[in-house]
Amino acid sequence: MVAHFEAARDRAHLVPERLPIFCVEEPDGAFYYGIPDLGSGCKVGRHHAGLTGEASEQSTMVGDEDIDDIRRFLARRLPSANGRVTASATCLYTNTPDFHFVIDRDPRHDNVIVASVCSGHGFKFASVVGEIVADWIGGAEPLFDLSMFSMSRLLGETR
Repeated sequence: MVAHFEAARDRAHLVPERLPIFCVEEPDGAFYYGIPDLGSGCKVGRHHAGLTGEASEQSTMVGDEDIDDIRRFLARRLPSANGRVTASATCLYTNTPDFHFVIDRDPRHDNVIVASVCSGHGFKFASVVGEIVADWIGGAEPLFDLSMFSMSRLLGETR
């Protein structure tokens, strides 16, 4: 879930020249991120929060409890951004159970490579995963140990 918040006071503290893009992991493991006010309010979200299940079963409505969670974060960390909510949206994405990618050859078909950079953060790694897959297709073995990205880890198998 993400929301845009108007400045509660002194918008000058929330502009790109004063507020960088940020990621904060709280002591309890909650992970928040945001971007400065680019004209529609400071955008703040919480990663890996909310309901889980099939996409067709999820509501696209942002609940009061979601906004309240981000407001508590803002009260602790960025109170000047804790103003009126101007927009909000849910973020649906696919996760593996351990939140890691899948980069592997299909165990049944060696000519099939599966590259699923999901779990809400894959876009940041698209270039390196693309390079790994391109090299693999070209006949080069990966330069990295990809065991943590194997399909077998999800199926409880070992190779």
